[in-house]
Amino acid sequence: MPAPDEAEPRRWHVVVLAALPARQALAQFDAAFADAPDEGAANSRADSNILAATAVLDEWGVAVPDSLAIASFA
Repeated sequence: MPAPDEAEPRRWHVVVLAALPARQALAQFDAAFADAPDEGAANSRADSNILAATAVLDEWGVAVPDSLAIASFA
């Protein structure tokens, strides 16, 4: 049996539970806060997503306690 410091590393999985298209989300933020759109930021992330919620699972697919993360804007 290997010593604890020589044990194989455990596998963890980050699961995306919710994501929003960046272009629409940034437009909604600008509208909600009556702010002028930041064209540079909106265009640089046009094809990406903004994560709204994630969770971490251990190697057996069991949720890691306190690993649920929900973005404040969600």
